[in-house]
Amino acid sequence: MKRLKQYLVSVLLLMLSLTAAAQSNAAKPKVKPKTTANQTDNIPVSTTKKETKDTVSLKNTLKILTSISENSVKLRWALEKPIGWKACNEYGFRVERYTLKQDSTWLPTPLLTVLSDPYKARPVEEWETLAKQDDYAAILAQTLYGKEMQVDITDNNPLTQIVNQTQDLEQRYTLSMLACDMSFEAAKMGAWGYEDKTVKKNERYFYRVFPLAPMNKVRIDSAFVVVKMDEYKPLPAPTKPDIIFSDSLATIGYNYFFLKETYLAFHVERSTDGKNFEQITKTPVTAMNIKKTQGSYQFYFSDKLADNTTVYYYRIKGVTSFSDVGPVSPIVKGKGMTKVSSFPHLTSSILNEKDQAELEWEFDDINESKINGFAINHSTRNEGPYKTVQTILDVKARAMVIKKLENSNYFTITALGKNGEKNTSPKRFLQLIDSIPPSPPQVISAIVDTLGKVILTWKANAEKDLMGYKVLRANNLIEEPYVLTDTVIKVTTIFDQLDPSMINRKIYYYVMALDKRYNQSDLSKRAEVLRPDVTPPTSPIFKSYNITDEGVFLDWINCQDADVAKHVLLRKEATKNAVWLTLVQTRDTISSFTDKSAEPGRTYYYSILAKDSSGLESLPMKSLKLSLPNDPQVLKVSSFKAIPNLDGNKVELQWLTERTDVAQFELYKGFGEEEVTLWKIVDGKNRSIFDGVSLDLRYEYKIRMVMKSGAVGAFNTLKF
Repeated sequence: MKRLKQYLVSVLLLMLSLTAAAQSNAAKPKVKPKTTANQTDNIPVSTTKKETKDTVSLKNTLKILTSISENSVKLRWALEKPIGWKACNEYGFRVERYTLKQDSTWLPTPLLTVLSDPYKARPVEEWETLAKQDDYAAILAQTLYGKEMQVDITDNNPLTQIVNQTQDLEQRYTLSMLACDMSFEAAKMGAWGYEDKTVKKNERYFYRVFPLAPMNKVRIDSAFVVVKMDEYKPLPAPTKPDIIFSDSLATIGYNYFFLKETYLAFHVERSTDGKNFEQITKTPVTAMNIKKTQGSYQFYFSDKLADNTTVYYYRIKGVTSFSDVGPVSPIVKGKGMTKVSSFPHLTSSILNEKDQAELEWEFDDINESKINGFAINHSTRNEGPYKTVQTILDVKARAMVIKKLENSNYFTITALGKNGEKNTSPKRFLQLIDSIPPSPPQVISAIVDTLGKVILTWKANAEKDLMGYKVLRANNLIEEPYVLTDTVIKVTTIFDQLDPSMINRKIYYYVMALDKRYNQSDLSKRAEVLRPDVTPPTSPIFKSYNITDEGVFLDWINCQDADVAKHVLLRKEATKNAVWLTLVQTRDTISSFTDKSAEPGRTYYYSILAKDSSGLESLPMKSLKLSLPNDPQVLKVSSFKAIPNLDGNKVELQWLTERTDVAQFELYKGFGEEEVTLWKIVDGKNRSIFDGVSLDLRYEYKIRMVMKSGAVGAFNTLKF
């Protein structure tokens, strides 16, 4: 832990000193450094600089990437914007390395190694050999030393020349960054990449790349990165690519979204024996979509095939921003597929004596070698959709019998190419002679509301040639049902309105189905509805009552209507905002009830009503008002006790009750020789209270409930 703290302090001081040194060095003229490449020295832990006024408005940031191998560290850096790109090429960079850790030992002071100062692009005469071998090296050399980048600068207008110069800079910057990404050797030649081959295993390094451009030209932040040599991992292999074969062409595709942080582009390799592969991409291929979605990381590469008979094998391998090539992917293979140049044509479609379809077609014999067979497609509608009902793998077949038909039949035939191509013929129609009626519909529900509105619903028929339905109604079981509407109904739900003046209580509905040949089904099973009942039942009346020790006994005369469904006995307290409570609902001949839940000291209203089978309620009668005498013993708390408080001369009085209609509690108190008098009145929700006591006195407490109805309970007494 002590070493870790020491390391963190060292890194912090290192960064502070580097920042100060960068600002100080950039502000003064460039002088030749005393240290040389690969020379080690201690890092200054503090730097003093003078306060200077910042007059530079051009600023940029340097970003850095690393790649760790077993014996080297590769560095790649780039500017976020074109600003300062020319200055960096002119003045170069200082590349430094600080050794932070050796084996398992943190160094008290990191060791400085100046890898290069200044690190600048190689002279133009040294680029020729690499540029002939590497197109990206040629592009980078052109951006560094070329006179112009195809920008028109013939206009003598000064403003136009400034715009053209800006465009030229942006093109040089963009192309140079692309070239460095695609060729690390070119990046090193152009001083935008560096490979450190002096590293050792189990060491930890701090790299710093510092632009040497003067600050009066442009201010560019240095780039830092920490490298742990023991974190080297081999590059991952890509997963299996996608491939599509067509006529003399193979298209390889791959989505490298999950490898985008590792690989920049990919090479494609091909083989004809699955063992010996050759690279067929001169330059690595990549996706050029600027979007950052998963689909934008998909690339495609097309390979022209010599023939469609040879099996070709393909695999890919990734290329990093440091020109490192990863392991190869799994192999995909296939053959080119010859295009089918002709279409089949249905020449005949007739019905035989078994109501089966006999189909005949034509197809060019020359194309038989290019197909696997034929598919017969069927639909009941001209526009489809069509479904394959028979597959024929005999390329010489020219006739087929289809046994299962519908009333309306549309046929096509498809030639199934070996390359996956499908050539389909024009449609041909065949009509069955239909004399079979649809099945009778199945009624699901028939509902009528209090206004006489009927909703009739039935299950849809499955016949494919169904035209619709007709609905019929009858007022009784004797008369002939009649059709409600002349038009054919296309839906499976209708609405009907019953006349309130109708005498019959029961109405009957039927549904009939029709097909497109006007064949009519049998009637459905009848659906019965009851005409709306708008007359409420007769009101029951109380006959007598009696208040006993068991409760309130009530006796009444039931409603005698034929459609009465039940009687409901109700009760409510004679208080404001009280609601009716259902005591009993009876569907038999019971005509009396004892209310055992009525409490002494309260006043209640009782009422009784009847409901018929339609849900109608009887008219309300005058309620029966009864007052019950009080019984104070019933209204007592269930528990009353005192608990000493050890923190002082106090006692906590606690009480319990299950009643929820308590308005308040009255507490009485007496001590010594004094009489017990009213002491406190607390809310009905409280269940305890504290009181100060003296140890040399005797105390007596009493409590009683006062109900919301005004009833007062009996006392509970406590002495100690």
